[in-house]
Amino acid sequence: MSNSEQPATKSTEFNLGPLGTLNQVVKALGKAIRAMADDTISSEKGARICNGLGILRQCLETQKLEASRCTSS
Repeated sequence: MSNSEQPATKSTEFNLGPLGTLNQVVKALGKAIRAMADDTISSEKGARICNGLGILRQCLETQKLEASRCTSS
């Protein structure tokens, strides 16, 4: 097996859905936390997903603040 091949996984794949808005990212965070709670995904994988979603949330919040600051000037 080469490095690019992934090992076989469960038939159900965890999907976060769209992540274009702040609301979608917050919903995805909840989905990831629930998936960890019911063992759909491992705690390690869930923690990594939540960490990435948290960073994305901060970026979207900053972008929103910057946009509102530029329009109010």
